[in-house]
Amino acid sequence: MESVVQSDARKIDGLRQRIAGKSIPMEKYCARKANRFVTKKTLMFAHYEFMYFWNGFDIVANNLPVMQGILEDLENIWLMRKSGADADDRALYFFLKAACLRNLRQFTAAEFAIQEVLKLEVDLIDFAYLPPNAFYELALLRIADGLRDEAEPLLAKARSYKGFPLENKLHFRIHSAMENLGTRTPMV
Repeated sequence: MESVVQSDARKIDGLRQRIAGKSIPMEKYCARKANRFVTKKTLMFAHYEFMYFWNGFDIVANNLPVMQGILEDLENIWLMRKSGADADDRALYFFLKAACLRNLRQFTAAEFAIQEVLKLEVDLIDFAYLPPNAFYELALLRIADGLRDEAEPLLAKARSYKGFPLENKLHFRIHSAMENLGTRTPMV
């Protein structure tokens, strides 16, 4: 028998609102998450993923005990559930781990985790938005290391991806990073 949660998750896609013929991006994202939950019967790291995309990691970045706690929780969940993980779940794990490690100023380990996300790019089905966000995170690592000249092409690479969920949200982040670098975001 289907659980109440699964039953409710099936309804989410139909509850999306359209404004001027367009769906609200975050509602579309949530509907995709709900559909994945219905299909896979689980959502690994959904709470941390949502937190990341609403800038929650940036908000708690300076609170190292909180960031360390998030990283430890990611690791514990991963150890318990990695055997059933698909490429999307693996990429999400490495992506969130990289974001935590960047905020903990462990840049080498963060870059390794980002490279793992990028290796999985061709295998991603549901989480095609992770590679462009991974390039953005890699650019932030370069900026933190003072390698501003290396950051710009990475931001351009992130911006070159098209047609993925929350694309506009990433473009705003890229624009902000380029403004902080003192460069203009190309119009194309």
